[in-house]
Amino acid sequence: MVRNLFDSLLEAKRKCGEPTEDFSFPKFHRLIVSKADRLKEQLGCEKVRFSVAMESGHVSFKVRADRGEEG
Repeated sequence: MVRNLFDSLLEAKRKCGEPTEDFSFPKFHRLIVSKADRLKEQLGCEKVRFSVAMESGHVSFKVRADRGEEG
């Protein structure tokens, strides 16, 4: 699952012409774990959801609480 997110983010960065030379899976994995743990603690939730999008020619990477709601 983290690998799929990494691949999506890498592809989006390439499409937007953003640099990817210093973008590695181990570094990304540490970032994901850190962000997820921090958000779970702040919001008191058990799961978080990450998303990748391209907005105005730039990559947007977001994390939010996942409370099992569809939407």
